[in-house]
Amino acid sequence: METVGSFNDGMFKGLGNAVSFGTKGEAVAIDLGPRGVLFVLLTPDQERKESGEPFDVFSRLHRDLWSEYGIDAAAMDRMAQARGATAVPLDMLPLLVRFRDIADPKTVERVDPNDLAEKFGSGVRIARAIFEITDAPVIDKLLPWWNGPFPWLRPLGNGVYLDTRTDAFKVSKDQFQQGIK
Repeated sequence: METVGSFNDGMFKGLGNAVSFGTKGEAVAIDLGPRGVLFVLLTPDQERKESGEPFDVFSRLHRDLWSEYGIDAAAMDRMAQARGATAVPLDMLPLLVRFRDIADPKTVERVDPNDLAEKFGSGVRIARAIFEITDAPVIDKLLPWWNGPFPWLRPLGNGVYLDTRTDAFKVSKDQFQQGIK
C-alpha cells in the first residue's frame, strides 16, 4: 500500500483541508488453509471505534514522528522513512472480512479481530498484527469474481448502476484495492 499526501498550497490555498491523502494498494489476504481466507481491507470497520484505514492507523502509531502542528511535509518524510515492523493493536485494525464461499461475493462476512474462532473455528486467533512493507502477490488472483460480471448490478443507463443486494453488510472492490488500474 502506498499513501500519497498532497498539500493545498496552490491557487485554492486556505480552502479545504491543508493536506489530502490518497491510498494506492491492496487488501492483505491471509490464507488459513481449509478454514478459508481472512482479508484485511483498506477501510475502517464502522463497528470498532479505534479502527481506521491503514494510513490513519499507521500515522496514529507513529505520532512521535509528527510535527508540532500535526502531519506536515517534514512529518510525511519522517513517516516515509519508518522501517521494520510496527505492532498494531487488534482494535485499530481496518475492516476484516471473509467469504463463506470465495467464489461468491454475496457470502462476505465481517470478522471480529478479537474472535476469529467465531468465523474460522476453534483455535484460530490473531497472535499479533504488524504493518510492514511487502511484495505480496496481487489480490485479484484470489477472488474469481473480481472483474465481473456483477449480476447484482442493474444498469439504469448512462453508466449508472443500481446495487440490488439486500444484505445488511456488503463490500465493494474499492475496499480491497485503491489507486491501481
